[in-house]
Amino acid sequence: MQMAPKSFARDHKYDRDFFLAFAAMSWIAVVMGFSPELGGHLKGRTPFPPLIVHIHVLIFGGWLVLFTAQIALIRSRRLGLHRKLGLIAVPLVPVMVVLGVATSLVSRRLHFEAGQNEMLAFMIVPLTDMVLFPSFAIPGLLLRKDPAAHKRLIMLATAMLLPAAFGRWIGPGILFHYGDGFFGLMAQAYLGSNAMILAAILYDRMTRGRIHWVYAIAVPWILAVQAITSAIYHWSGWLPLAQRMIGH
Repeated sequence: MQMAPKSFARDHKYDRDFFLAFAAMSWIAVVMGFSPELGGHLKGRTPFPPLIVHIHVLIFGGWLVLFTAQIALIRSRRLGLHRKLGLIAVPLVPVMVVLGVATSLVSRRLHFEAGQNEMLAFMIVPLTDMVLFPSFAIPGLLLRKDPAAHKRLIMLATAMLLPAAFGRWIGPGILFHYGDGFFGLMAQAYLGSNAMILAAILYDRMTRGRIHWVYAIAVPWILAVQAITSAIYHWSGWLPLAQRMIGH
């Protein structure tokens, strides 16, 4: 990857549409991934999840609402309100990390107690998502005075929240055709969000002729964590450790 020099253009005439499309794709992934499960709850086929899951949906959905609202404010050139509203993310990020970990532990414990043992190994995916998400959200908030870096870091942080949605949407098809081996698990969990990141990288290349330095650092880090996640998933010692983590 070619790291962007100081002359990297902060804005481009197509940025408004690209970032809006990124937000729209995020919403599509969430709707496609979670609507069948919600439909099962509403129709009485499956029991409603515990309270912590409802809180999780509210808080994590709040991030996506905030992300979309911030893009809309930039499009309408309401920069002052954009900056003020962005301060909500400062306390929101640590709350999301703690809540994300807690929800994973609680929900996997309930699945385990219901005899759905196959769900336990997959717990490593949402746990490492909560490593990747703040690794981009925090520097994204710290670099607010560097708009180009700020926008890309927040976009990456948002993409790190989408594996659960894409995994429910396209994951079953990938699992059926390719299994859950080392690369199969990575594709099942991360193909959708990684494709969105690749689209963002290609967009920079097409509109600026180069790739922003954020991606040069972020992509190796993301792939490394994803590879470690798959390795842990396939490690023989993971299931006993995960069982202890949920209190069994």
